[in-house]
Amino acid sequence: MTEPKATTIVKAIETALLVILKTSGFFTDLGLSVHRGFYAHAINASNAKFPLIAIQPETEGPPARKGGKSKLPTQLRLVIAVDHSEQASDVLRACLADIRRAVDLNEDSIDALIVNGSLEFGIAEFVPAQETNFSLAALPVSFSFVEHYED
Repeated sequence: MTEPKATTIVKAIETALLVILKTSGFFTDLGLSVHRGFYAHAINASNAKFPLIAIQPETEGPPARKGGKSKLPTQLRLVIAVDHSEQASDVLRACLADIRRAVDLNEDSIDALIVNGSLEFGIAEFVPAQETNFSLAALPVSFSFVEHYED
């Protein structure tokens, strides 16, 4: 075993998001700044470029255990940060459209890792971060996966 299955799934999502480039027909270059972890750390990273996206863990479990395996419902939060501007909400909407398209284009590779279908997007929330120079959008993403505990 090389890594937890949840990490494998997050890496597949990261790979899907890395293709978001204007040169590939997307609205933004969000793929230039994709981070796994918490957005608060990502915006302070030395390699942070804006807009940026953080694939942030949200919830995992409780597991439904049966016969050496567990089905784990999981939720991530994709947090997008852009510089404050009069057009910040437009840029955030463009990033959200790019995310949905990138995940759709990579649907087969992601769906092969999860249970019963595909990722489910929740309702995006828009937040001006008043104590910073950024505007944010958060997009919940839900899925379930199975961990096997047999040797």
